[in-house]
Amino acid sequence: MASDRDSDTGVDGDARAQQLKGWLGRVVFALGVVISLAHIWYNTLGLLPELTKAALHFAAFGLLCALVFPLTARRQGRSATLVLAVDMALGLLTVACVVYLLHEEVPLAARGFDYGFWDYVVGLALVVLALEFTRRTTGLIIPIIILLGLTYVVWWGQYVPGAFRFPGLSLEVLLLRSTYNEDGMFGMIAGISSSFVFMFILFGAF
Repeated sequence: MASDRDSDTGVDGDARAQQLKGWLGRVVFALGVVISLAHIWYNTLGLLPELTKAALHFAAFGLLCALVFPLTARRQGRSATLVLAVDMALGLLTVACVVYLLHEEVPLAARGFDYGFWDYVVGLALVVLALEFTRRTTGLIIPIIILLGLTYVVWWGQYVPGAFRFPGLSLEVLLLRSTYNEDGMFGMIAGISSSFVFMFILFGAF
C-alpha cells in the first residue's frame, strides 16, 4: 500500500532492514536478548546514572542498527563481505565512543570541560554516527534537518539577517551540549527512550 511507503525514498520502511540468516542472525538475536535483559535490570534494580543509562542505550541500539540496517540496500554480491565489515566496524566504533565518553566524563569536568583532541574526535564521531543511523532507519529528510540545525548554530546563523540572526557557538560548546548536556543525545529524551519507551515496546512484544 502507498501509505506504508516512505515518502522520501519510496521504499517500504521494513525493506531497509536486512533479513538476517546464519551466524549473523544468531548474533543479532543474542544481542537483542542481552540488551533487553540489561534494560530490565537497570530500569528496575540497577542504580546507574542517567547519562550512563542513556549512553549505553544508544551504544546498544547503534550496534544493532549497524547490523540490521546495512550501509547499502542489501548485503549481496561481491561487496557483501565489505559492506558487512564496514557495518560491524561502525557498530563497534559506536560502542567504543560511548565507553570513552563515560570514562572521560569526570576528567573532562575536572579540567573545566576543556576539550582535547580525542574529545573532539569522539564527539564528532557520535554526532556523525547518530546521523548515519537515522539515515538508515528513516531516510534522508530527518538527517538533513538535523544538519541544517547544527550548521546554523555553529556557522551560517551569523549571516542570517533580522530576528533569525545567531552569533554562533563554538564547536566545543556544540559537542558538549550534544553529549553531556541534558538537552543532548544522552539527555532527558534519551532517558525516556531507554526506560519508559523501551520497556513499553518490550512488554508489548511479549
